[in-house]
Amino acid sequence: MSNVGERSKERRRGIGWTSDQLCAKAGLSKCFLSELENGQRSVSAAYGLDF
Repeated sequence: MSNVGERSKERRRGIGWTSDQLCAKAGLSKCFLSELENGQRSVSAAYGLDF
C-alpha cells in the first residue's frame, strides 16, 4: 500500500504539476511537500490535499 506522499506525488505528476505549482495552490511550503512525498513526514486528514 502506498502512503499519502507517494499518492500525492503520483497524482501531482499525473496532472502535470510541478511541486512549486502544488505548493502555491495548496498553501504548502516546498520543504513540507518534499518531506511528505519522500516519506519523511506524515499528514493529518485536516490538510485535505484534494486536487
